[in-house]
Parts: sequence; structure tokens; C-alpha cells
Amino acid sequence: MDLLEIKPINGVETYQGDFTSDEALRWLEEKLNLPHDEFGQGTADIVMSDMAPNTVGHKKTDHLRQMVLLEYAFDFALKALKVGGTFVAKSFTGGTTNDLIKQINSHFEHVHHIKPPSSRKDSVEMFIVATGFKG
Repeated sequence: MDLLEIKPINGVETYQGDFTSDEALRWLEEKLNLPHDEFGQGTADIVMSDMAPNTVGHKKTDHLRQMVLLEYAFDFALKALKVGGTFVAKSFTGGTTNDLIKQINSHFEHVHHIKPPSSRKDSVEMFIVATGFKG
């Protein structure tokens, strides 16, 4: 799922749209055959999010906008993952990231906040990797 057009990939279903829209979430929930509003009853082994806002150059604003997307992804992971599943999501350092990591920690056995070597040193981009979803 992406806001931009996705070049077709053989054997992969894609959706062009905004993940935060009700329409996009309904499409994804239908594709995953998810039950309504039940945690730990999902069908996905992994939920991965590389979502990032268009940055404006103001660190606090950019961070808050990223946190909104991260929270959307986390909420979806709670619904979509089966027990034992994995959640991987892009985050930005600073601000309220640690508060959300505490919430993620309560639902997963292991949570790591890492900066991959491929990320620029001056970038605030990090990734949260959470394994062992408890439901």
C-alpha cells in the first residue's frame, strides 16, 4: 500500500491510497480476513511500515507527524498480527517515541529500536523491530 503508484510485482496485490483512510483500512482488513476489533486474532505473521510524512524541516512538527503514522501502524498491527507475529516500523528519534515503545513493549516479547547502517548518520530515521506478539 502506498500513496504513489506501485510498479506491479508478480504475485503481489497492491493498493494505491492513504493507509490512514477508512477505505484503505477496510480493503486491507478484507484482504487479511481480519475479525473486527479483536487483538491477537489476526492472520498476519508480520506487519511492516515504512510510512513517513513529507517533512517540513521543523523537527518537532516532523516528529509529531511521524508519530501519528507510527501509531496508526501499531494499532493496525495489534489487530492484524497473530500471536508470535512481528512488527517493524519506521520511527523518528526524539519526542514521544519512548512512550510508544513502552506501549509496544507491553504487547511483544522483544522490542528493539535500531538505526540501520544504510541510514544517513545525520538522519533522525530509526526502526522499531518488535517480535513475539503476545496478543
